[in-house]
Amino acid sequence: MSHLSIKDLHVYYEGVETLKGIDLEIPDKSIVAIIGPSGCGKTTLLRSINRLLELSSDVKVTGRVEIDGENIYDPKADLISLRKKMGFLSQRPFPLPCSIFDNVAYGPKIHRMDADAINAVALSLEAGSKVSQNRKEALANLVEICLKKAGLWEEVKERLGSPASRLSIGQQQRLSLARALAVGAELILGDEPTSALDPISTKQIEEQFKALSSQYSIVMVTHILRQARRLADYVVFMYLGELIEHGPAEKIFNSPEKEMTRRYIKGDMS
Repeated sequence: MSHLSIKDLHVYYEGVETLKGIDLEIPDKSIVAIIGPSGCGKTTLLRSINRLLELSSDVKVTGRVEIDGENIYDPKADLISLRKKMGFLSQRPFPLPCSIFDNVAYGPKIHRMDADAINAVALSLEAGSKVSQNRKEALANLVEICLKKAGLWEEVKERLGSPASRLSIGQQQRLSLARALAVGAELILGDEPTSALDPISTKQIEEQFKALSSQYSIVMVTHILRQARRLADYVVFMYLGELIEHGPAEKIFNSPEKEMTRRYIKGDMS
């Protein structure tokens, strides 16, 4: 389990400050919901955690984002190793142009994980999982475990060789979750991961998040307060790039300290 800590984080787009000195400790083994009106910096904060902001050349980041005490913005940081610890679910899933099996197996393959490494991930997901020194067998076992953890195995076990693009969008999102688990991710980040899904698929993703929260920290952006109430153990409320209030979900929803938080939760501001 990786511990996530954010210290004095500032983000600038084309010189305009969009995150203003964020300080935050993410609770371990919990679901953290980042809430706030559109344009408040929710997604920017989430994407700063795995350095996805660097995909834009006009972004400047200062401060620290620490995974187990290691600053991911340190020029010497092993970015590949750090990103392995963080699975990311976007608003719309993007399956790889290959089979369902190969989508899940892709990470272990590109990271050249041997049988021992694959077995270690499988055992971290399912205590007592079978162990094989044959890499192909170990990988097949890991794919099955990850698909089960993502709640997808029963739906696809007879067609693992079929193109992932043939899955429904809800199934594709659960496949993305399985793909993250397969490389040993310890943090799961979700940028409104159910916003493009129908109610049934949304419920399935939420159920998997609840089941996984006993093993992982899950940090998700959501604009749906009902969803945050259903899922969150901890809530982060942002407004105009500032961290206004954060704390246990029950406290934030039932007795927030800040007037702005109360107004947002009551629906008096957007």
